[in-house]
Amino acid sequence: MKDRIWIAPFAQVAAYVKERDSTTLTIEKIKKGYRIVPHLPLNRNLFQEDLTLVVRCESTKRPIVKQGDRLLNVRAVNGNWLVNFSPWQEVYIELFTELQRN
Repeated sequence: MKDRIWIAPFAQVAAYVKERDSTTLTIEKIKKGYRIVPHLPLNRNLFQEDLTLVVRCESTKRPIVKQGDRLLNVRAVNGNWLVNFSPWQEVYIELFTELQRN
């Protein structure tokens, strides 16, 4: 049930929705995955909610996601990988491909 309902004060929910709707992402393919740079044209002092990034990939191996020096928690939900991140700093996602055996 925790993954289905978000209980929070109205101001927090409103800030999240405003951030989510205002954020754009620049995605760059790098050697082992992707570099994702969020762009948020809002006041950083007023908007501090983490956003949720949905990573869709065919691999069943959990990706490694970093923001700055922090490893971010990645969870599997309905065949996707979900990770909460700050929209004020770039994110690195390392994806793993599974070897196919003949």
